[in-house]
Amino acid sequence: AIQNYDLRKIAIIDFDVHHGNGTQDIFYAESEVFYISIHQYPHYPGSGYYHEIGLGQGKGFNLNIPVTPYSEESDYLFAFIDIVLPALIFYKPQLILVSAGFDCHKDDMLSSINLETSSFYKLACLIKIIKHFTSYYPVGFVLEGGYNLNALSESVLKVIEAIDFFDVEQKILKPYQLKLNGLNEKDFDKNLKNKKTINKTINNLDRDNLNSFTSFLKGIFLKDSKKSLIPNKQNIKTFEAIKKIFFLAFLFLLIFLSIGFFISCREYDNKLDIAYFFKTDPEKAVLNFLYALNAHDSEYIFSNLLLDSDRKKISKEKFIEEFDKILSSVKSIEIEKVVYLGFENDLCKVVVDFKVYYTNSNVSSYKKYFYLKKENNVWKLVFDKTFI
Repeated sequence: AIQNYDLRKIAIIDFDVHHGNGTQDIFYAESEVFYISIHQYPHYPGSGYYHEIGLGQGKGFNLNIPVTPYSEESDYLFAFIDIVLPALIFYKPQLILVSAGFDCHKDDMLSSINLETSSFYKLACLIKIIKHFTSYYPVGFVLEGGYNLNALSESVLKVIEAIDFFDVEQKILKPYQLKLNGLNEKDFDKNLKNKKTINKTINNLDRDNLNSFTSFLKGIFLKDSKKSLIPNKQNIKTFEAIKKIFFLAFLFLLIFLSIGFFISCREYDNKLDIAYFFKTDPEKAVLNFLYALNAHDSEYIFSNLLLDSDRKKISKEKFIEEFDKILSSVKSIEIEKVVYLGFENDLCKVVVDFKVYYTNSNVSSYKKYFYLKKENNVWKLVFDKTFI
């Protein structure tokens, strides 16, 4: 589109349950593509937190909306109406593309999101409304995830139904203009027929009437939501943070990072680490383990990172003795990448890329999968699974 049609503003909306880390990486430093992803977090591939807003010329053109496991239709509708719609109306894309993943359906086995089949009809309707105010070209939908075939086929049909038959003018614009002008439908049509001026229109949404319009949309799309009419508390906090970041010129982001600078000390050694501050709790547990390895602190590992059942199998003295032997040839450990991968058979999974520098000057690179289990509200390593 950029090369062949000289388009300079393209929006990609991604509602697949997994964060589109590949798409984000491609356009992370580009201002010609505004990438928006709403996805379950934490979940595979572990990226997509809302502080990832782009780099260089692309700063401000990458919008992540992470939602918690067990989020419902209301969470997605609020995100679309309160965040995605205003952002794209101000951006005014020439073309909208959709990464349409249906694995956020409540019957899909690869996620913990509870969207109904009808939810995808509503999301497609909202995208069509955004298109009405912004883009000349038709919206392009690209099929992505969806692993329950019944839910997938039914949800795809709902999207097609919305794109083909949902009338933005009759269903949204006309009722809203009636409300704005205090007219009933009969008087509204009479004024149009007699070419009388309609005092208030919404041909172009601006900051003055956008809040009113989004409230109107919530009244329409949320009135028949099957469970909750409002998002869960954690998602509300996330949505408010995102709005502050993107609509207050990143002021909130700067304040957040400033606060984080003072409170983002690592649990293991209390050293300042901004990156550690943004990690999930399972990732932090694995990082604490690696920091302890680097410091040859076997006692910390035994006391803080072993499950109670594992500590009963070996004495503290024996554990420290055996671990010290293993670490005797290790000079230092350099952590390169830590990614939360979600759950596997009721165990949490984290993958780490790291280098080990040995006392004999050799250096080896490793990719290690760590399995964790929550015990007494603390994430601990499952040693027999991790180190088999």
